[in-house]
Amino acid sequence: METTTINISEDVRKQLLRVARTGEKVGYDEAVRYLLSRVARDARLFRQAGAPVDVDLSRMRKELRKGRTENRRRENELEAKYA
Repeated sequence: METTTINISEDVRKQLLRVARTGEKVGYDEAVRYLLSRVARDARLFRQAGAPVDVDLSRMRKELRKGRTENRRRENELEAKYA
C-alpha cells in the first residue's frame, strides 16, 4: 500500500478522532475511511432526493395555490387584528 502524507491541524485531528471513536483504538485510516463512506452515502441520498419523481403536476399546482390562498387569508387576518 502506498502511503501519502496529509497534514491536519490539531483541532481537526481531535474532531476526527472524536467522530471515529468506538471505544477501541482508532487510526486515521479508519477515521478517514468512515468519513468518506458517509460522504458517499450522503451524496447518493442527495442525488436520490433530487431525482425526478412521477407526480401529477396539476394536483401539485392546485395544492400550492390552495396553500398560497390560505397564507394570504391568515396574513390578512393578522394585519386586521394588529392594525
